[in-house]
Amino acid sequence: MEAQSRGAGTLQECLEHAIALDPSFALAHFGLAQHAWILASMGYLPAREAMPVVRTEAQQSLALDPGLADAHAMLGIVAAAYDYDWTEAERRFLMAVSHDPVPSNAHSWYAYYCLLPTGRTREAVAHAQRGWPQIR
Repeated sequence: MEAQSRGAGTLQECLEHAIALDPSFALAHFGLAQHAWILASMGYLPAREAMPVVRTEAQQSLALDPGLADAHAMLGIVAAAYDYDWTEAERRFLMAVSHDPVPSNAHSWYAYYCLLPTGRTREAVAHAQRGWPQIR
């Protein structure tokens, strides 16, 4: 994954350095997954380049820490936005929102990436409100 700006390169380098120091650091792998997703969602990296990195790094973070709910949510985004696999997306998002505590973005990502595109608007609104309490 090629860095697109000085800040993006620095973050990627820091995460890669952390993994080099401790390959079992699950959050660093998740950080690389999220970093690649952000670059793709902002248009700095084509999805065809970013999403395989997102998938691989999120899967690696779960191999190291199966309870990392954020990684399940990130794989839900990959399944929904890249694979169009709504069954897998739903499964991953439900795994993410069933954790205690629920990651701050899990409900909103579930609403935006899975529920709205599949026409489940009422459920999407309910999850969005749980993800963003200020919109109630």
